[in-house]
Amino acid sequence: MCWLRGWVEPEKINPEFLELVHCNQVSGTQGGKIETDDNNKRFLSNLAQFKNPAVYRPLRLMLIIFFVSFVVSLFPTIPFITKIMKEVGLFDNQNESLV
Repeated sequence: MCWLRGWVEPEKINPEFLELVHCNQVSGTQGGKIETDDNNKRFLSNLAQFKNPAVYRPLRLMLIIFFVSFVVSLFPTIPFITKIMKEVGLFDNQNESLV
């Protein structure tokens, strides 16, 4: 931690170090081993959050934004796709197939 903070004195980082040690003890990951029972409970509680209606509004907004950005990015490629389809000879009327 001294090196991470720029070679400061150990006394200056001692409160931060003790806080990190306490967070490690509280989280259940002591010695690099994760307690599986507690981990399963956390996983199930995280899955239960998807049932919360407050999650749906931001999720819906993000899906709309992703869909619109995907569609908008396809519009500039339409002339190139029609030219490629015409050269390959896949369809007679490429505009109808793209719609």
